[in-house]
Amino acid sequence: MKKILSITLFCMLIAQGYGQKLPFQGKLIEAGLPVNDPKTLEFGIPDLEWSETHTDVQVTDGLYFVVLGSINPLPANIFSDTNERQLELSVDGTALSPVTLYKPLSGDLSQLNVKGPGNGIISGGFGTGSAVKENLPYLKLNGNMKTIFNRISMEVSSNNDNTVESGNIYLNSSNGVFTAVSPGYFALNSNNLYNMQLFSQNWGNRGHAGTILLRGPNNNLLFEIGNRHWENANLPRIQMRGSTENPVIELSASNDENETGFIGLQSKNNRFAFLNTNTLFFDSQSKRMITIESANWGNGDFGLARLHGNQSHLSFMNSNDQEKINLGIGDWGNGSSGQLHLRGVNSNVMIYNADNVPKGFLGMAGNDNNNTMLRLAGNDAHIALSKELFSPNPPIVFIDIENNGNGDYGRFILMGPSSSNIVMGGAGKPDLPTVVLKGSQDQETVILGCTDDEEERGFIILKNKNNSEQMSLTSNAIGGNTVLNIWNGLNVENGATITGNLQVNGDISCTGTFPSSDQRLKKDIQPLGNNILGKIKSLEGVSYSWRKDEFPKKNFSADQQIGLLAQELEEQFPALVKTGDDGFKSVNYNGFTAVLLEAVKELNSKVEKLESENRLLQAELSASAINKTELEELKSQMDVLVKMVQNKSDSSSELDIAETNSSNNIK
Repeated sequence: MKKILSITLFCMLIAQGYGQKLPFQGKLIEAGLPVNDPKTLEFGIPDLEWSETHTDVQVTDGLYFVVLGSINPLPANIFSDTNERQLELSVDGTALSPVTLYKPLSGDLSQLNVKGPGNGIISGGFGTGSAVKENLPYLKLNGNMKTIFNRISMEVSSNNDNTVESGNIYLNSSNGVFTAVSPGYFALNSNNLYNMQLFSQNWGNRGHAGTILLRGPNNNLLFEIGNRHWENANLPRIQMRGSTENPVIELSASNDENETGFIGLQSKNNRFAFLNTNTLFFDSQSKRMITIESANWGNGDFGLARLHGNQSHLSFMNSNDQEKINLGIGDWGNGSSGQLHLRGVNSNVMIYNADNVPKGFLGMAGNDNNNTMLRLAGNDAHIALSKELFSPNPPIVFIDIENNGNGDYGRFILMGPSSSNIVMGGAGKPDLPTVVLKGSQDQETVILGCTDDEEERGFIILKNKNNSEQMSLTSNAIGGNTVLNIWNGLNVENGATITGNLQVNGDISCTGTFPSSDQRLKKDIQPLGNNILGKIKSLEGVSYSWRKDEFPKKNFSADQQIGLLAQELEEQFPALVKTGDDGFKSVNYNGFTAVLLEAVKELNSKVEKLESENRLLQAELSASAINKTELEELKSQMDVLVKMVQNKSDSSSELDIAETNSSNNIK
């Protein structure tokens, strides 16, 4: 008989922002005494067609606690159209009176403060302190560590006159690293430094424009990507800065009619080079040294090369004292500059070989004053730039013609003090370009080129100075014999194929795994043999925890684990254990399935044998029972015969006595 339960219930409802769940606490009284046994509690909200059952709920001193919705999530609209719901409750199948659930925080929400068992806290409310802020909501989530500051902050802010309201999100960590997101603004912070900022900037009447700032460990500005707002906000600009925040490289578009692009290269003491669509110059100590540009002298466009410095030059005059060649330094009204002038309708420089065949030409081609030309001819034609004209040291720059046996091609070489640094030229085929960057020992460290195949794909090869490690990148693959490290995560869509071993320091979560096992891929197929059960008996399944603190790079889980010990498994099944280059062992748990299968088959064979022997034993017992029955019947028949013989013997004795008595009487 079930006892009537006297129940006192009360709800502890808190507005939570996760998963449609409500904490619920109640008290059970039975026969006037608090209940102290596990109970099965059934809850239901009929008008929402929701119900769930909590089994083995521990009741202590009459009190119990459950979370409604933890088994079957509560509907999202539980309080969307009403402020209260009727909750039906049954204890071990006995229905109790319904309980009213009230809408959490249904009144004026001015402050939210939800604390966890530790330091974790969720707080929210509305800003105070001014008429602008008092109606703007905020939500702050603190972590469980002793460092008390917000891990997540969400707020609505406004400007001073409350004409613009914007949402802001801050993602923080216990060491102060956080991400800030606002309308038109995104920032990544590390060690209390804004390492990355992405925001929209308003340049007044020039409009909004995007800006990216990347900073180094000392908050030095490394990259600034934005625009030339002081001229035109639509013109892009990229600045790369050194340790002193001086621009080292600048790429930009100038605000002229053609919107030409330019590159500026600068050192921290302001020596720099400048390149745009028609000018290249090099400075030293903020003084112009070399300029190469396109110039217009009134009768056509000409290429112009200038050397800047003191006013010294070498001039060649004709018989009328007209200057035809000028090599030196001149003054153009804005400072000293180096110059080479060739004047005349057909001014040119010709270089001939011993056979009077022209091999070099600098000047004007033909009779058209607008044509200029620099040409070197010959099998080994080249341009070499050296520190000295005659020196045992090699030239610093080479521009020449090379022949690799398949044809001639142009080659460009930049030299260091003892070996080449950069080589540009042809590949296996003269028409395929190649760029090689070399290290200090003349070893190839970077190679850019095209593959010598039908697809002619581009590739990049990275090496170290002894060629022992390298990485290659083509248009469809990355390969090499060195480790490929990818930071900040990797997302691969539409499948990935890895040829080789894959080592993962951490957990792997997936919807399914299908290791390759096609028979057509295998050879030397042999059964595992006998006595698999005997080998398994020596193994022991264990629970354990990883030595996480001693091996931080392996990213071990802190959860308790269940498995085998590789050393024990290796003694019985060495093919299931692999020893890595670091000496640590790993287990092929998929392969262990085949071992368990054979063990089950051995066990099944023994069971079948025992069942057969049992049937024979039962048959023998049945035959023994039949024999026993037949013996009992024979014994019974023998008893009958014995009695019959005894009865007949007794009758004969009585007859003899009677006859004897009768004879005596006659006498």
